[in-house]
Amino acid sequence: MKPDYRKPDRRGICAAAAAALVLSLGGCGDKPAVETALAKPGSAAAQQALQAAAAEQKKAEENARATDPAQRAAHAKEAADSALAAKTKAAIVAVPGLENLPMDVRASGNAVTLYGTADNEEQRHKAEKAAARVPGVVSVNNKLLLVRGS
Repeated sequence: MKPDYRKPDRRGICAAAAAALVLSLGGCGDKPAVETALAKPGSAAAQQALQAAAAEQKKAEENARATDPAQRAAHAKEAADSALAAKTKAAIVAVPGLENLPMDVRASGNAVTLYGTADNEEQRHKAEKAAARVPGVVSVNNKLLLVRGS
């Protein structure tokens, strides 16, 4: 079966968003727990996230240069939503037992929605709790489905 390259790779998008968040928070004085979780030496996921973050940071800088105020506002909202989704995904992946959970995180305003699958109710609950602890998240809509062997 050939992969369909026309569909976006959600894991890559989430990794890019997580990496963008890590780079954007790198300028702050403190290192947030999400950044330190991603900075584990030898972690392939952390390296991939950091590379994707560089690309997202560049995209955000290009969007910030937009001259139309409405365009800037739309880009700012999109960037804020992407950053919150990335921060949430990174926090969930940092929880032991959830690092390989096949899921996607989307944010709109301060609400995040978790999509994907979990092997058991405990994983589903852990992911929701981790998402709820992320600064800036006001509500979590857990749409993770229970599928054995996912």
